[in-house]
Amino acid sequence: MLVNVLVNAMQVNIYEAKTRLSELVDQASRGETVIIAKAGTPLAKLVPLSSGPKRKLVFGLMKGMISIAEDFDAPLPDDVLAAFEGAHKPKMKPTIKPALKAPVKRR
Repeated sequence: MLVNVLVNAMQVNIYEAKTRLSELVDQASRGETVIIAKAGTPLAKLVPLSSGPKRKLVFGLMKGMISIAEDFDAPLPDDVLAAFEGAHKPKMKPTIKPALKAPVKRR
């Protein structure tokens, strides 16, 4: 399959691709395939992006399946609000103890 692509594509080395990148991108956007190679070995393929079929957005698919509580936008309790605002800092014990240094053996 790669051989078929190489027959129908233009191959450029990395240095040339860096020098002519804008031109190569324009060629790819017009439908051409550009193979980028290093020392004659193909490494990358520059191809046009396919837009693909656009999906139609349909509203109301979840109608009746989702419910929102009556008080979902009610003010938060003071302690929860304070936690969000950073007023309460939980007291945490360190979970990692410092490592003890091993004695150095000298000769």
